[in-house]
Order: sequence, then C-alpha cells, then structure tokens
Amino acid sequence: MNGVLLTIGLAWGMQLLTLQGAPELAQTNWWPMAELLGAFWLVQRANRPGVETSSKVVDLKAYRQNRHAEKKPSPPWISLFVSQDATKVALLSSLLESESIEYQVSGQHTSTLFGPIAALPMEILVRPEEWERAQVLARKFEDPPQT
Repeated sequence: MNGVLLTIGLAWGMQLLTLQGAPELAQTNWWPMAELLGAFWLVQRANRPGVETSSKVVDLKAYRQNRHAEKKPSPPWISLFVSQDATKVALLSSLLESESIEYQVSGQHTSTLFGPIAALPMEILVRPEEWERAQVLARKFEDPPQT
C-alpha cells in the first residue's frame, strides 16, 4: 500500500512541477528522485518498532548442503508390466489410474512411420508400497476370466 502511495505522490509531484511553470524539471531524469524516495521509505519501514530485523548471517552453501542431506531418497520404481503393444499399456495404465495407484510409463511404442525400428518396450513402473495392489490388477488384466 505504501508503494502505491509513493508512486501516486511521485506522479503528483511531477504534475505539480509541470503546472508551476517548471516543465524542464519535470522532463529531466526523475529516477534519482524516485530512488531517493524509495530508499527513504525503506529506511522508515526498517526503523519501525514493530518490524523485526535479523542480524544473523546465513551461510547459503551450508544451508543447501543441509537441505540436500535432509532429503530422503525416493524409493525406486518397480517394473510391473512390459509390452510392445501400446494398447495393452494404455488399458492397464487407465486401470491403475482408476484405482488411484501411482505409476509411470517408460519406453516407446512402434510407430506407423518407422515401424519396429524405433520401438522400445513400454514398461509400467509402480511404487513399492503400491506393488501388491498393482500386481493383483496386472494379473487380472493379463488373465481375464473366461466366460
């Protein structure tokens, strides 16, 4: 809010200089005046009794190393299903998604342009904690009930 008031005051001051018959002052470089007003505002804000200031110096390198050390390594993903058929991978991934199981798909299916040359086997990966639920769904998917 104070920044808005500062800007309005600066614009009003420039308008006043123009109306007072000093357009050469209004047309000069007024950035130094704006910077001085901004610095004055920052000093006034920092000297308020309610504003807390910290004299503690932060070692950024040590902070980053500690933050990096605190991060737990994410558990590896486990392979659930491998196939060249993109349709099967899409169906199983939609089944996993409907059961709210987190998964990733890696690989590349065969394209109509290049055929099997550029194909990599597509693989569905799941988290270890979701492995059992995903395994049950994959078995049901691979061996559909015979009617």
